[in-house]
Amino acid sequence: MCDLENCYTHDLSRPSVSPTDRRLFLAGALALPIATILANVDLAEAQATKGVSINQSTADGRTVSAYSAGVDKKDAPVVILIHEWWGLNDNIKTMAEDIRAKGFHAIAIDLFNGSVASNRDEAKTQTKTIKASEANATIAA
Repeated sequence: MCDLENCYTHDLSRPSVSPTDRRLFLAGALALPIATILANVDLAEAQATKGVSINQSTADGRTVSAYSAGVDKKDAPVVILIHEWWGLNDNIKTMAEDIRAKGFHAIAIDLFNGSVASNRDEAKTQTKTIKASEANATIAA
């Protein structure tokens, strides 16, 4: 083992790492690029502009939107994202792009009709105004 000043050759013991701990470490290391993007507003905004906004009609006739980040492979699995109380912001769009980069289609559904909160009070208000029936119809569309 070595420290900043010396190496001790008489101590040959090495710390052991289980396969589970190794996988967890690697999964955390792989998450660093997305964490870096999400921490930087400009990078998140740039990453979030790669997909497209799509519109769909619900069974009750409303037009709803979502962010679509698709891959070239048409039969790739689809991951559906539901945003937090902030709304469909660049953070969620960037997560969709990260999922696309892993080979999946990603659809981030907008339950708040384009409204994006900028503080806790706005987020709380828009969360309280959503109707379960409309949210279910939006997800079903």
